[in-house]
Amino acid sequence: MMNQGFITVMVFSLLVAAGCTTAEKADLVITGGKVFTADSLMPYAEAIAVRGNRVIAVGSDKQISKYIDAGITKVIDAEGRSVLPGFNDAHAHFGPVDPDYIELRYVTDPDVITERVRQQ
Repeated sequence: MMNQGFITVMVFSLLVAAGCTTAEKADLVITGGKVFTADSLMPYAEAIAVRGNRVIAVGSDKQISKYIDAGITKVIDAEGRSVLPGFNDAHAHFGPVDPDYIELRYVTDPDVITERVRQQ
């Protein structure tokens, strides 16, 4: 009987202790926005927490507030604006560097276009 009570108390204590872990603190928190998550179960959230170059949490302002460490975490109020994490403009226009490039900007005359293509 004593053994069963001891085990019950230990299991309960472990469950309580597991729920008491502290949240990883963020370098950046954006609150008060419409955060696009790309998650079909929760397509939008109110806030986002970032540490380094990783999103560590998305959720409501209240849920994300636990990731704020006063004096360390930069907090931005999005004021209801859209927040789109992870978008990078990684394209380039090589233009004249490309050996097959033909300058046709602003050319509207089909004969001029034909002549420039023929010269290439």
